[in-house]
Amino acid sequence: METNEGEIQAPTTLMESALSNAASQPAGMTNKRLKWVGIFVGILALGWVIQFVYTSYVSESTDDAQISAYNSELASRVGGMVLELPVSENQSVKAGDILLKIDPRDYQNRLDQARGELASAEAKLDDAAKNDRRMKRLHASGTVSSQQADAAAEAFREATGKVEAMTAAVAQAQLDLERTVVRAPEDGKVGKRSVEKGMMVSPGQALFAFVQGRDRWVTANFKETQLRRIKPGQEADVEVDAVEGRVLKGHVESFAPGSGSTFAVIPPDNASGNFVKIVQRVPVKIALDPESVHGYEDRLLPGLSAVVVIRVR
Repeated sequence: METNEGEIQAPTTLMESALSNAASQPAGMTNKRLKWVGIFVGILALGWVIQFVYTSYVSESTDDAQISAYNSELASRVGGMVLELPVSENQSVKAGDILLKIDPRDYQNRLDQARGELASAEAKLDDAAKNDRRMKRLHASGTVSSQQADAAAEAFREATGKVEAMTAAVAQAQLDLERTVVRAPEDGKVGKRSVEKGMMVSPGQALFAFVQGRDRWVTANFKETQLRRIKPGQEADVEVDAVEGRVLKGHVESFAPGSGSTFAVIPPDNASGNFVKIVQRVPVKIALDPESVHGYEDRLLPGLSAVVVIRVR
């Protein structure tokens, strides 16, 4: 029983010893430590304030920005069944590469028919031309009347018009046949594909999402209150999450002709009587320096978020 009481009393003895040692330390040393901690915290706070004020003075920044690029929906100019589809989603292509082939047989038949009608029209034109020359000679000699000569000239003009129309029809049929092959308009990358082999497609139907080339820029949406200090030509630093540890360089190229809400599907109508002032944002185009983005073009995907800091002083 005595042993248990000794075990219980040991921690109490240690705590009393620690409190006794703390109480025995000079009060001045504790105050000195607190003083140095306060000085250190004050220096940190002052440094943060100075950095904030300096940054606000020499720059304007926003995190409402994203990478932009030229993108479009590729479609076919003619309809038909898809025979070949040699590309897949996310595939890089060169200008002129085949993206899709449509069954060309119907268009080949139309071309052959147009060529046959053109040949017939050309033969009729040749006969009409000969008859027109003959009737002019006979009319000059008084053998035929003016009415007969005029009829021959009119037949020649009609035959000429027919040949011109059929020539245009052959050219259009040839063009339609060529359009059964859809090619990449320039270097780029195929995005979402909305067509499969064997499908019937219609003229103008969207088939591929296509991101053109490697041209990239940043669309930064600055508040209207920030625009007073932003001018074209000012240098800008761009940070993109997908390119960690690298600050891209660029410059202000241009401003949008209106705020972002102006080009919305349903623009605001302040004349309705429920006007509430809201700070608007204006898209600012930041051109990226080619040397800065070299080697990172494939990682700068359209739509990625970015942070932009423009040096205004």
